[in-house]
Amino acid sequence: MGQNRSTQRHHSEAMVKDAQLRAWLHEYAETHPGHGFHRAYREARSIGWVVNHKKV
Repeated sequence: MGQNRSTQRHHSEAMVKDAQLRAWLHEYAETHPGHGFHRAYREARSIGWVVNHKKV
């Protein structure tokens, strides 16, 4: 067709959710600088994020 592949990409819903999770994690890290990812993971799960510990 003559079109570059990069023009045909779209942002999936999962990418938007990941961006929201990253924003939440940045905010959490700023407000709780001494907490590690285990606490962040547990907090994320407790407020309703359905996320794997490896993603956090």
